[in-house]
Amino acid sequence: MILNRYSEGNMSVSVKVKNHIIDEIGSLEDEQITELEKYIAFLKFRAHTKSPVIPDRKQMAAMYRSFAEEDKSLAEEGVEDYAQYLSQEDK
Repeated sequence: MILNRYSEGNMSVSVKVKNHIIDEIGSLEDEQITELEKYIAFLKFRAHTKSPVIPDRKQMAAMYRSFAEEDKSLAEEGVEDYAQYLSQEDK
């Protein structure tokens, strides 16, 4: 693994890797710098567009049951209100 070579000393691995990358950037040609800039933009874009977490089947079933129960109770309440409305119109 690439990070293993940075695990010595007191500095954190990420700081050492960042410093190494900065050193490497200094040796790149202009065209390579442009490619690197595009790649960094791609990494940032990809970080913001990760696919959503899809719940597993058990979670979906539990959500479906709770929504079904809520829908049923709302429908029953709606029927009672509708029946009262009809009886008031008949008067």
